[in-house]
Amino acid sequence: MVDPTLSDYHLVVTLPSKATTELHIHLVSPYDGDDKCNLLKSVVDLGRSLTGPGNCRGKDVGDLGSMHAIGLKSASSKGVYVTKENTSAKVEVASSLMTEWMQDNMQDVLARIRKKDSDMVVEPTPSLQKAPGSRMMYSVNLANSPHYDNGDTAESVTLWVEEKPGLSSK
Repeated sequence: MVDPTLSDYHLVVTLPSKATTELHIHLVSPYDGDDKCNLLKSVVDLGRSLTGPGNCRGKDVGDLGSMHAIGLKSASSKGVYVTKENTSAKVEVASSLMTEWMQDNMQDVLARIRKKDSDMVVEPTPSLQKAPGSRMMYSVNLANSPHYDNGDTAESVTLWVEEKPGLSSK
């Protein structure tokens, strides 16, 4: 069992293809930031602004959660996901605070994500100007079964957030 309240973890997993992938597990303290604006509060506020089924999942997926894509759809088409104005302001705050947290805790990962965007010559949307990367996926009440997308070469950072800490039953 991995308990990030005890320590940080760095796991290297060997996939069936014999390739390896790395997982870094860190506790994000609810106290990171000041009283008015911290990373976890900003992520919860962003989640509360997202409504409906989301914009990037099929209709018959067998669960009740929603998945919302924000920012760049594709590096080749330069298309972007439409985001409501009230959500864009919350995206800007949360993504900026995520960048600050990564600068303190995951500098190498932040650098690789930004280099990938630079190599693809993509410009982030206005709400993601200070974000780690040019896109953000936000799941609400959704916990995908662990899986590996073998066609996805992107590096990702995931935050698991309880809206009311300690009350999660799973």
